[in-house]
Order: sequence, then C-alpha cells, then structure tokens
Amino acid sequence: MEKFAAVLSLVGSLAMVPAAAAGAPGPASFDGSCSLTGVLRFEPGLGAAMATTTAIARASGECSGVLTKSNGETVTLNDESATYRGRASGEQSCAAGTTRGVSRLRIAGQTVRFTLSETRVGVLAVIRLRDATGATTTGLAAVAPSEESINQAMACSSTAGLTRVPVTISTTS
Repeated sequence: MEKFAAVLSLVGSLAMVPAAAAGAPGPASFDGSCSLTGVLRFEPGLGAAMATTTAIARASGECSGVLTKSNGETVTLNDESATYRGRASGEQSCAAGTTRGVSRLRIAGQTVRFTLSETRVGVLAVIRLRDATGATTTGLAAVAPSEESINQAMACSSTAGLTRVPVTISTTS
C-alpha cells in the first residue's frame, strides 16, 4: 500500500509540472510586418565627421501578423495600432553610421523587446531586430518624404548638427 501511495504521489507531482510550465510567463514575440512613422533624434547632433552619437527613435503606426503573448497565446492581428521605441549608439555622421542598442514594439497590450543593430548610408538605414526568442526582423528606415533635403544639409553643416529628422520605418519578419 505504501508503494502505491508513493507511485500515486510521484505521478501527481509529474502531472503538475507541465501545467506549471505552461502557465509560466515568457517573452512576447511578433511575426509580421509594420508600417510606422515618427521622429529620430541624435544626441549629439550629426555632422560631417564621424562621432559617437546616440539615436533615439519614437514612432507609431500599424502592424499585421501573429503576436505571441507572454502567456503563450497567439493572436492574429490586422492593421493593429502599435508604438515603437528604440535607442542605439555608435559611430555616425550625416553621411553614414553603424549603431547597436535596444528597442521595443508595443502592440495589443504586449511589449516585444529587441536587440537592435543598424547600418545607415545617407537617408536610408537597414535595421536588424532580434527578440528574446531569437527570431529576427528586418526593417528599412528612411527620412520621411515630407522632409526637405536642404533642411538636413543645412543642419548637418551647423554647429549643433542634425538633431532630429522625421522618419518612416517598415519592418518584415
């Protein structure tokens, strides 16, 4: 009888392990595409010479795809409102730059966190995002079409440098 009770206890303990693991929170992830617009700030401002600079992005827009919530539930989204925040540092000038940092996408009540690397030439940047699950997303950031290139050129040659520019960001995972 004692052996039966011990086996029953062991089986009961093992049955509870998957339930506990399934309920454990994990990182949220997103597989899809986003179209965002916002502002990119540079601290200090970009100039003609390469210098260590921090880029800070704030953008909002819409995303479509599959969101995996932190509880493991998946939801299909279509043109869902989203906000994006990113911060990266590296050697940059008005002509080019390479940065590394972190970013996050807030969508449908979830926050998806990324490590970020960016390579920029002129007004275009290729962004690579990696979430906590290891999934990658590629994006293209560009100066918004509404921005006059003469304004950028004047800012780049000023003492303060180019400190902010409107951007469009498109991502696909």
